[in-house]
Amino acid sequence: MDKRIRRLTDRSGACWLWLGRKNPKGYGQMTIAKHQRSAHRVSYETFVGPIPEGMQIDHLCRVRHCVNPAHLEAVTPQENLRRQMAATGVVGGRPIGHLASVPAVFRAAARLIAANGHFQGDYCPDPFDRHTTTPHATRPLSIVAAIRCVASPQGDNPHRISELSEAAVKVLAGRLEVDGEPAWNDEPHHLEGHVAHWGDVEDRTTESAVAVLEAAADANEVAA
Repeated sequence: MDKRIRRLTDRSGACWLWLGRKNPKGYGQMTIAKHQRSAHRVSYETFVGPIPEGMQIDHLCRVRHCVNPAHLEAVTPQENLRRQMAATGVVGGRPIGHLASVPAVFRAAARLIAANGHFQGDYCPDPFDRHTTTPHATRPLSIVAAIRCVASPQGDNPHRISELSEAAVKVLAGRLEVDGEPAWNDEPHHLEGHVAHWGDVEDRTTESAVAVLEAAADANEVAA
């Protein structure tokens, strides 16, 4: 199924845009065992896991025919509606980047790491493409790299620093302790180093990286 989804999508940008049939509302459709299914739900089930009963799949990117698992999240119908109504979120007084808010960046980064793995080290394997040309967003990523990727215009640049990525790193750094110590100043490069140091702790798992991003998203949404 993963090969079929990849074959029927345009993955040249941040979103995986569905090239197959779409329903009147713009959601991708595909036929499985003679039944019509929503392509984004099939993608979530394929790359992330089963959808809990009664839950809907929210597009963090707000693009209905996107099936990128990093842009999809299972939420309650009430939460899905609330997010649709709040989709005009801004940072610094204006919309920035492909995603509109810090919680959306955390959730997209969590999905990216869940799909490809957490990387301990600088950004990702072969970060400057000396030996491979596969998209950065398909490789294991550090937390900072995942945040930068999802906040970049094309969703694939772990080196691009934006106002949105800096805001997300600042919030996350304030929640993390390394060797029992919090971040000790608010300089962007120090905050990124603090998050990176947390991720590089021995035996840090993909699951723990995903969990800390999801928790930060939940807390930031409550605070908002």
